[in-house]
Amino acid sequence: MRTTRLARLLSNCAAAALLLFTGVSGEAAVSWRYVETVDGVRSASTYAQGRTPGGQVSMRLEVRCQPGADATVSIVYVIRRAQTLPGFHFTAFEGPEAPSLQRKLATIRVVALRRDVSVSTPVAGHFLEDGSFAFTLTAPLLGRNEVKWLTDAMILGAVLVVVSVQDPIDRNKRVYAQFQASQAATPVANVMDGCIGLR
Repeated sequence: MRTTRLARLLSNCAAAALLLFTGVSGEAAVSWRYVETVDGVRSASTYAQGRTPGGQVSMRLEVRCQPGADATVSIVYVIRRAQTLPGFHFTAFEGPEAPSLQRKLATIRVVALRRDVSVSTPVAGHFLEDGSFAFTLTAPLLGRNEVKWLTDAMILGAVLVVVSVQDPIDRNKRVYAQFQASQAATPVANVMDGCIGLR
């Protein structure tokens, strides 16, 4: 019993230390926004300042669910101003035939009070109209898969979501961000529950 209490205390202390390490504070830093479109697509998103070889930029993390007979859930990681950032080969991740899909260059880690969930995976994406780049990891809503492991962890008491994508040419370069997730549970649960209801 003492060992269990000690482990829980150490876990809570570690989580608090991670929050301090991010250097974020205030309501804007912890808020998640839930949105439902007219065609039933649900999403929950948040922002953070992230690091790239070309400097710090704003980044967005989004959990999105597309309802329907072939419903899918996606984790989307958006790098603002990617088109103008030097030092990272975004084009290698572009499109469904991207060369990057041959390698596990992305790591998504959900830091939680109970247990961490970490996934290393291939990832592809596309440029948005504003010059941002959106990395997208998509899986079927039904069944068990890596995306569902990550969303389940966000719902069950996440503290941080840490996302890193390694450059496919220079392994010493990456884009990286830590997203505060203590308020992610309800918005992400709304995304997943609502999408399940429409399948």
